[in-house]
Amino acid sequence: MITELSDRFTALAADEVGRGRIARRTLAGAVDGLAGSADRLAEHAATQDAERQQLREQAIEAFSGARERIEEALGDGSLLRGEVLSRWQDVVGTGEFFRSVEALVTRARDRVTRTLSGEPAPAIAAEQALGTGLVHVVIDETARAAERADSAWRSSAAGRHLSEGQDLARIPDGYAEEVSAAIRAWQGDVLDLVRSEGADRRTKARLLSLGVNAVGVALMVVVFASTAFIPTGLEIGAGATTAVVGQKLLETIFGDEAVRRMAAAARERLTSRLDQLVASRSGPFLDRLDELGEVGSAELLRKDAEALTRLGQEIREDA
Repeated sequence: MITELSDRFTALAADEVGRGRIARRTLAGAVDGLAGSADRLAEHAATQDAERQQLREQAIEAFSGARERIEEALGDGSLLRGEVLSRWQDVVGTGEFFRSVEALVTRARDRVTRTLSGEPAPAIAAEQALGTGLVHVVIDETARAAERADSAWRSSAAGRHLSEGQDLARIPDGYAEEVSAAIRAWQGDVLDLVRSEGADRRTKARLLSLGVNAVGVALMVVVFASTAFIPTGLEIGAGATTAVVGQKLLETIFGDEAVRRMAAAARERLTSRLDQLVASRSGPFLDRLDELGEVGSAELLRKDAEALTRLGQEIREDA
């Protein structure tokens, strides 16, 4: 047996072609092994990509739902109830419609120019109440979205791993201030729209007689209280009446077409700011996924496995 092996190795040592053939077959086997490993890695990577995509969709769905609920609150009149409604009524009054639009403007002007000792002007108070109500809606809905996303993540092993040691559902420090600043900035946008539209002499005189803040609040009320300028979801009676009064007040100053244009612009700017706020709140979840690197490694590994398989076949044929 030993003699046979010795003769075999002696003959192989003298056979350069034979040695090369064996070396190539050995190399082909090693390359095939690498191809199999790459293929198995591709399967694992595909599973991880699928889990990451599911986690991303869960987070996006949770915050998309929050954005939808915020939008519903803007259009169903809920923001014009309670404190906001009371403050708005301080500005324009309640009861039957006035006999003419001129009487409406006069009545509103009288209320706007009235001051109460130790209290902000009615228009300022209404603006603050409206802003505070919207801030609460944004914070509440995004907080619920974060809780839903966190709960969905913790229902899977991959999500629990990503959430481990982190309280992703916690409201970040400074987020409430961020929301308040964004809403105040939007209210500033509305006042800028009012000033810009009231730049001509005749309109400016009426605007100044009422006050920019009062007219701005009227525009905010129209944005929140109506869809296609038809009040929906408001309390019967005073709530619906004050919303329509806001629209009529604006039409008296600027005209119907201008009011539609201003309301559309105000709504567009509000939508943009709200989108940014919700995206900011979803950031901790999506950033956590982005820290894992780019997806798509499974496809690259599959291509590598196919290339290694072809290479092994070529080496084997050459042998």
